[in-house]
Amino acid sequence: MIRFVVQSTIQRLLLLNIVLLGTINLVACSDEKIDALSEKISALEASSSQNQVRIKQLETIIQQRMIAPKLSFQTKSIEFEIEDKMFEPLLMGQAQLIAVADAIPEVLYVEVLIKVSAPEAGVNFQENAIHRVEKGLANIEFAHSLPKHGIKRSQLKVTVEPIGWYRGHKPFRKL
Repeated sequence: MIRFVVQSTIQRLLLLNIVLLGTINLVACSDEKIDALSEKISALEASSSQNQVRIKQLETIIQQRMIAPKLSFQTKSIEFEIEDKMFEPLLMGQAQLIAVADAIPEVLYVEVLIKVSAPEAGVNFQENAIHRVEKGLANIEFAHSLPKHGIKRSQLKVTVEPIGWYRGHKPFRKL
């Protein structure tokens, strides 16, 4: 739409240039007036070419903003510990999530799947959670109760896996 409006304006200016040149030829004008009109026509042609370059730049910007960026996420430093509570042990953990792409939105939301497993101890559960990512970084904290005492940290396997993201008002983008 923007391109059409600007192109039609440029076409009108070029048509006006042609009409002015024809008028100059029909009317016997002095050389000074012809030179002044020629300078104006040259300036209009230069500005129209600059406008076309600017139109292409704006089209590129619009396309980049309309197309969702392709993001990938890296999970770093998953740390967890087991707190032995009186009636039920509690697994407390945190991880850092980093968004990687050429263009990352300032704020986005990522859905992560947190898996905790220890087959020897009979522990296997998972949880989905949505976390806010600002400037490409998110600190994810989680807590899970464990079914029994005596589970060692070395027995547990904890993974944090991003499964989708969105900007806040748009649907999830599956990874």
